[in-house]
Amino acid sequence: MKSKLLVLGLCLLLAAGAYGEPVVRGMGADVGSAQTDSLETGAFVLVRAMVPNGLSVSDVRLLPTMGEIRCFEWVERPGGNALNGAVGGNAGYEEVKNVGTRYLIIDRENLTVEGDGGVASADNDNAPNGVIMNADGKAVEVMLVLPEQNLADSDVAVLVVGTEQFVNQYGTQMESQVVYTSKIAGEKLESGGVYIWETQPVRFEYLDNNLNITPLYQTNITSHVGSGEYSGITYISGNQYAVVHDKLNGGGLTLFDIPLYPDGSVGRITKSVPAGTSGSTISSRDNEGVAYVNGKLFISAEADQSIREYTLQGKETGRALDVPSDLKSDKIQGNAGFEALTYNAKTERFWTVTEKPLLADEETFLGLLRLQSFGKNLKPAGRALYLMDTPNKSENEVSGAYAYVHGVPALAALDDGRLIVLEREVYVPNGNVLIKALGARTWTKLYLVDPVNDKSGILRKSLLTSFITSSLNLANFEGMCLGPTLEDGSQVLILIADSQNGSGGLTKEYIKVLLIR
Repeated sequence: MKSKLLVLGLCLLLAAGAYGEPVVRGMGADVGSAQTDSLETGAFVLVRAMVPNGLSVSDVRLLPTMGEIRCFEWVERPGGNALNGAVGGNAGYEEVKNVGTRYLIIDRENLTVEGDGGVASADNDNAPNGVIMNADGKAVEVMLVLPEQNLADSDVAVLVVGTEQFVNQYGTQMESQVVYTSKIAGEKLESGGVYIWETQPVRFEYLDNNLNITPLYQTNITSHVGSGEYSGITYISGNQYAVVHDKLNGGGLTLFDIPLYPDGSVGRITKSVPAGTSGSTISSRDNEGVAYVNGKLFISAEADQSIREYTLQGKETGRALDVPSDLKSDKIQGNAGFEALTYNAKTERFWTVTEKPLLADEETFLGLLRLQSFGKNLKPAGRALYLMDTPNKSENEVSGAYAYVHGVPALAALDDGRLIVLEREVYVPNGNVLIKALGARTWTKLYLVDPVNDKSGILRKSLLTSFITSSLNLANFEGMCLGPTLEDGSQVLILIADSQNGSGGLTKEYIKVLLIR
């Protein structure tokens, strides 16, 4: 993949009839700067995505990893203008104003990439503004004129090429129709500048991996710790774990002693509530995730999208992660903020993610999430895009449900920088107690992703394991952490369920042990 400024790109646009003769300035030190004698414009952007022959392209999208892309809003007018000639079609367009946009999407109907020597473009009458084909039929080109803005501040932009043929590994058509994605280095776009990105997108697919996970026991621990709302867990040392109860005061911190036998089975669990929690007068933070870091605990609060530091006694230290502005509480869907939180001592990196897509991403894809990392200095570090699976339940089923949730409530960071992602979908139908009990289901999936080394725009996923719980063993798993290493060398992975205080007898408190080999 390469990113460059080329006056040649402007020439390509001019050759297509986009604008009149330009005044090119600074051939040398100022290469790429240009001016047109046409209407006021921004930066000329040409994105060329190389894709295989025979691919039917339904849409092309350009997203920033962080922030948003500003674009021009165009309105149709009679007659036409110079812009019309570049992109086909019969209607003219003119720039009317700058508007903020969550993402940039260029729709394309009946566009097929043909083989060598074949027809290279669709009927112009069906070709909306912005997308053309190379003569050899191997590239999708997105031609844009964007306002001056600093896309370098977005870290990277992501190009997404959608098709109508993509089917996920479960045989379900992906509503987002994502097939190819690629990262594009951010640029500062200046008016009159010409920016060309050439990229070979990576296919969004499910990759093999060398990590083996064996699910073991799902243990009912209600008689040990009582009914509650346990939403996060992290390993401290020995048999000690920190567990977040999202309805307790302060950070909602409780301490569990969880003995494990050599085969991974769970012994008798004991619980204590530290003084910092029981003595706190702060309530309604809806604490969800927890991570152990060098003798302290960081706890994520969904109500205000904060991640604060606490002592093991549950006292606030005054330190907190510096959450980026586009992940703040006014940017999230209701009750769908930071549930997941993890930290790895070897990489010295935090990772978190909102449970559901941000408000800005609701219309972009069905389940696009933004994984956010932080360094040991508590400042934002890298970011990656993660796409959840298509839900098992339809919109009609969800709208009539007694309870429903679909999202990512937990992460676990590995020593090599990879992440285990917990996707969870819970469905309880409406009706009497019997109907609820018989129809309730939870789908739990654990995926492996590599946000550090994966060069695709949206992270590729590898399914580690999945399971369904229902009726007598219904479990809403919300917390996850790596635990100790057993005598045989296996590392423990622990899931903890949030019963919502028993949900009227519908579910219980559960811990599930899995072994990583």
